[in-house]
This record gives sequence, structure tokens and C-alpha cells, in this order.
Amino acid sequence: MTTLSDTKKFEILQKSSGDFLTASYPDNWEDMSDEDQDQFLEDNAWEPLQDHPIKEVAGMIATAADRVIEALEEKNSDEIYFLVILEVLSGEYEKHATHLVNAESESAAIIQAFHDESHNNLDAKDTRVHDDIDFAYRVGSVVQVCPEDINTLKKYLT
Repeated sequence: MTTLSDTKKFEILQKSSGDFLTASYPDNWEDMSDEDQDQFLEDNAWEPLQDHPIKEVAGMIATAADRVIEALEEKNSDEIYFLVILEVLSGEYEKHATHLVNAESESAAIIQAFHDESHNNLDAKDTRVHDDIDFAYRVGSVVQVCPEDINTLKKYLT
């Protein structure tokens, strides 16, 4: 199971608070005294929740954030992704192709990126490979992607 960082968990809590309040929790929320937090909740309660006890509103916010955190941690638990940038070369022609690859290892990610780009079964024993159309492929870079960034990258790269 993937565990989100404390910073990421606070960001989710902060965003969730905006669903129940007229203003999201401030960045210094965790440093505020209990009295200041209660006052913030009271001053910023969304109109339909103004008659609810402050602790109940805080509980709603925490529950909403916990559900998002739990879903993210479960969703990304077994996925390992790599961002592979290939340099595609043919004579003076050069372009970069970026691939988001779900693979067990960096070398498997490179092989999959070579295959996805060239549509050939290439062997990535070296970082430079030729295909049947006289294109050369060279690995520009390979980076393992943080679990919390996978969904954002999927939107743009798949």
C-alpha cells in the first residue's frame, strides 16, 4: 500500500475543508491553537452548516479528507510508473518522445517505451537501438514517478 506524505495529506485536508467552509484551512492550520481553530471554523462555516456544532463540522471535513486519502493510497498501491524520454533520430531529424510506462523495473520500462514508440520488438540491451525504418532510439532519461503524480501525468501522456 502506498502511503502519502504528511504534506500531501494536509493538502487534501485543506482542499476538503473548502467543501464545508467559505474559506479553506490556512497553511498554518496545524500550528493554530484549538481555540483559534474553533474560531476559524465558526467564522467560516458554510451557511447550511452554521447551526451544526463546530466539532461536527471538523469531523465532516476530516472524514471527507480521510476517504480521499484512502482511495489514493489504495489506487496507487501496486503501480510502479516510469517516465521515459526517448530521443528519436534519423539523419538530421531528432525529436523527443515521452512515455509514461507501468513496469516492474527501469529496464522493463525502457524496453516497453522502445516498443511503444517503434512498434517493433526491440531488445534494449543498450541505450541506443535501431528499428526496421532506419530510426535510431536513444534513452534520454528515465525517472520513477511518485505515486501522487501518476494520475496527473496519465491525463497528459496517455
